[in-house]
Amino acid sequence: MTPLTFDELEKQPALPLRLGLSRGGLGVELNHPLQVGPVSVEQFEWSLPGLDYPLDLSGGVKQFLDRRGQFERAVVRLRPSELGRALSERAPTLLGEPATCRIRAFADEATIAVTLWSDSIVLVFELVLVSAVELRWVIHAARGHGLDRPPLEVASSFLREVTEPLAAPTTPHFDGRSLSCARLLDSLALEFMPGLGGRVPEVEGVQLTGLESDRGDLVLSLERHGEPSNVSGLAVRLAGLADALLAGDRALLLGDREGARALYLEALEGSPTTPEILFELAQLDAMMGERNESARLLLERARERLALRGETDGLARGDDALYSALEAQLFERTGAEERAAELWRRAAEGEGDPVLSAFYLERAAELSSDPEERLELLRHALERAPQLKSPRWKRVTAILEKDDPSPRALELARADVEQLHASAQGSEAKATVLERAAELFAARGHGQVAIAWLRQALVLEPDRTGTKIALGQRLLDAGEEARAVDLLRSVLRKLEPSRSPEGQVAFPDFAELDRVRVLLARGLSLGFEEHAEVVRLTAMVDSRSEYSLAARELEWMSALRLDRSAQRRALCRFIEALELGYLPGSPDEVNRTLELVRVMLDHERDDPLSEFKERLERFAQELEARASR
Repeated sequence: MTPLTFDELEKQPALPLRLGLSRGGLGVELNHPLQVGPVSVEQFEWSLPGLDYPLDLSGGVKQFLDRRGQFERAVVRLRPSELGRALSERAPTLLGEPATCRIRAFADEATIAVTLWSDSIVLVFELVLVSAVELRWVIHAARGHGLDRPPLEVASSFLREVTEPLAAPTTPHFDGRSLSCARLLDSLALEFMPGLGGRVPEVEGVQLTGLESDRGDLVLSLERHGEPSNVSGLAVRLAGLADALLAGDRALLLGDREGARALYLEALEGSPTTPEILFELAQLDAMMGERNESARLLLERARERLALRGETDGLARGDDALYSALEAQLFERTGAEERAAELWRRAAEGEGDPVLSAFYLERAAELSSDPEERLELLRHALERAPQLKSPRWKRVTAILEKDDPSPRALELARADVEQLHASAQGSEAKATVLERAAELFAARGHGQVAIAWLRQALVLEPDRTGTKIALGQRLLDAGEEARAVDLLRSVLRKLEPSRSPEGQVAFPDFAELDRVRVLLARGLSLGFEEHAEVVRLTAMVDSRSEYSLAARELEWMSALRLDRSAQRRALCRFIEALELGYLPGSPDEVNRTLELVRVMLDHERDDPLSEFKERLERFAQELEARASR
């Protein structure tokens, strides 16, 4: 039976309530489920104590709604998919970028698993039920990848952010690493009872009596003075751990990691064989700078204690993955990349969360020096979490970086791009995917594929300047100077500084403007031999620009086709850039600059009156020395 929302409830001709027997007396119960956010209330019964018999029931259920009843039993269904969608709205403020939240429920283990992830960050933790009386849940095995804070701190911040805006006596309360939902029924009743025209019944002595899974949902049965549901040995241990570490967890939630560490050490003195405390300390030290050796020792001791415990219960099977991931980070920091990659693979094999497992495999692929192994690891990552974008981009890059990728491999790379394009939301995001893919393919000599994607991107975003510039460059590479020049001229007109009717000057992105000037100059020099225009465009490129060397090369080659004054101006700009230290930068630029100096020097030697020869010879010697290093 589909639950009624509040909007639908208002349109019903009759209330979804009926009279019934409850604890030997008259009571009221729902006869249709109600939807309250991500929760549906499937059963809700309350008794009506203090009635005088016999009763006149001719007025139906409405005549009893003004009486304060006594809650008896309820069945509540938590829909993880809907809860995940609701919590996804809070995730970006936590992770700092658009993120998704997924909730999974495991009734057999009395656990709710939470995963938050974005393109580069993932956080995973479980909430384990540790008290059926208090409906208390404790964070267990907080872990992640790409986080800038300890995973427990991030998980706690998330739960605090979710519960804090609801601050009221009946709402969930988070403290330390515990989430208490003791007043869950009060909260739900306050949501729907006023809409039914009734008073909220008294809710006392409620206990969780049953926990089941049904088609991925978590179904909770609650009764007044019922027999509480049993909790696992892990739950008992986690409840004790949460109590022992409460002060440290509170400090951690406030961002006081040194204070939290000191309090965890105090707790360790009272429980020296508890691996969870050792692991918390190891995680803290791993996140706090130059403490690798301390973190390693703590992690070794935690493993030893865990082995002595002989852990077998289901939730602890991921401990090896948890420990291996932290160990991988520590080895990676010391440069032991081969050992780190092995540990990332081991962590991925033992990790139950597919998204986090995929992140681990992606990291192992990044550390691998074997191209085929890298592709295999990325394939496994995408099998586990096909919705992730990062490993898909990395697979495209890995295929294109191969010396001679097969047609089948290139087809796979193109299919990955199509998948990324299809999953992008909105025309701007889709155009960004196509532009990025075009750059990758063009860099490996697949210019026509790049041109096709850039044209497709312009269909989506016809005024996107960056895409037009990229297409202009690819058209030049393909020898289509006329198309490139026409396109780049239109871009240049749009980018050049302009003055509004009110006299205000709109300044462009000068780096982008310099790039267009250089590309247009290149097109004009190749296909049109408009050398004066080439000199004019390149002369406007600042010597400090990243396109300065390309501009000076084009200016000089075109100046050679003009008069001596154009050559002198080109030489002056080039020498000024050298003397001020703007050129060259990278090793490739050193060689290109040296080649240009030699060309200029050969030309100036033919002129006995040239005042540039000595300076060019000095620069040639300096650049030759740099190039030989």
